[in-house]
Amino acid sequence: MLIQNLKRFFEVKAGIERIDEQIKELKEDKKSYLETLENLKREPNTDDLSDVQISHELNASDRVRKKEATDE
Repeated sequence: MLIQNLKRFFEVKAGIERIDEQIKELKEDKKSYLETLENLKREPNTDDLSDVQISHELNASDRVRKKEATDE
């Protein structure tokens, strides 16, 4: 019984570590995405459709930042 509990403990611990790593990667991806959006916001666009899409993404990005600010 003790061995089974130890085995289960280490399986759960490994699962938690994997999830923590995934969260870290997602945060890095989010940071990169937001930096890209900020760079796109500063660059003039010549494609009218791109302007609409980028504007929509920037608005979504602003909502994410505002939500994070209220969560902290």
